[in-house]
Amino acid sequence: MALATPTAVVLELMTMGQQSAAHLGELLRAASPPVRAEHQALAAEIIRCCDRVIAAVSAGATDKKRKMTDPGATSCHLPSAAMPSKRRVRAAEAHREVQAHTTADGFVWRKYGQKDINGSNHP
Repeated sequence: MALATPTAVVLELMTMGQQSAAHLGELLRAASPPVRAEHQALAAEIIRCCDRVIAAVSAGATDKKRKMTDPGATSCHLPSAAMPSKRRVRAAEAHREVQAHTTADGFVWRKYGQKDINGSNHP
């Protein structure tokens, strides 16, 4: 499993999950006190989801192999002159002007100006 491709690993794990869900469904059906139908429906839904994933991965793996091995396939890429540019356009810079004022509390000079230093003769 260590040398397998990621697709093979996904298929193997989903198959194991499908088998586990099928076993869980069998255990729920064979339970001696009857199990609610919701639990059995949930197990069936898990099995259906596993089936869909396995089918999708298998189909994707076969499509990829066909694309790689098909030498007659023509490229549907447009020339670079016909392709529109996909670069992002730089938006205008957002800015706002803010004017901050100090509060007029009568002590503005103490906040920003000369302060008394304790124990010093010089201001």
